[in-house]
Amino acid sequence: MENVIISRNVIKGCPYYLLYKDNYKGVTFVLHGLTGNHKDGLTSAYKLALAGYLVVLPLAKWHGEERPDNFSYLFNGDNFLGSITKIMNDYIISNITILNHLTIKHKLSKLKIGCVGFSMGAYVTYLLPLFDKRFKTIIPISGSPYNYDQNAIKHFNINNTKSTKEVRFQAADKIESFIDLNILIIHNKDDETVSYLGSERFYNNLKPIMNNGEIKMILNQLGGHSYYSYFDKEVINWFDKHLYIV
Repeated sequence: MENVIISRNVIKGCPYYLLYKDNYKGVTFVLHGLTGNHKDGLTSAYKLALAGYLVVLPLAKWHGEERPDNFSYLFNGDNFLGSITKIMNDYIISNITILNHLTIKHKLSKLKIGCVGFSMGAYVTYLLPLFDKRFKTIIPISGSPYNYDQNAIKHFNINNTKSTKEVRFQAADKIESFIDLNILIIHNKDDETVSYLGSERFYNNLKPIMNNGEIKMILNQLGGHSYYSYFDKEVINWFDKHLYIV
């Protein structure tokens, strides 16, 4: 990939890829979905790097080369909520650990930090600003700020949502924490894995109380549970508006 530096790194057990050109003007994290890996976001990351960003592609626990043989068992039925809670908690901690490391190594203290995530990565994208205030601009795609999504319950055969105590905290519980953030929500209405209704509800609840931040939602009629290359233009434009330092 011409003109872009790409490196694989591991810090404190957290694997990630880094893409950038010299003199980058902002930082973006690109988070993959459940069953995915960092390669899913590689094309988008390359475009972001060419646009002037230091791009971080973290790998979630139990993904990529470290995917266990019983992965399908872990993320289905009675096991799903416990497994997804562990993996999302680890993903949040990993991203913050990586950012702390890069802030020192690449002198990022004066740069703005953003995050774009797809599916499970979108859930984490909603949660990250609640745990680390440096994430000021977020783009959740085909995810939700609510835990109990009816489409997801059906898709993953989740049958213990009433009895489990694993997952209770959700980003929508802290809606007041988003009033100063810059949020672009992208969702397809026919998404069979994660319903767009959670995204729409969050948008409608948050927009009237926004303070210094900006929120925008793009709802596509068709597309299913997929990330499309034409999303990249919207992602780059949003980061250029809110992250790029001239």
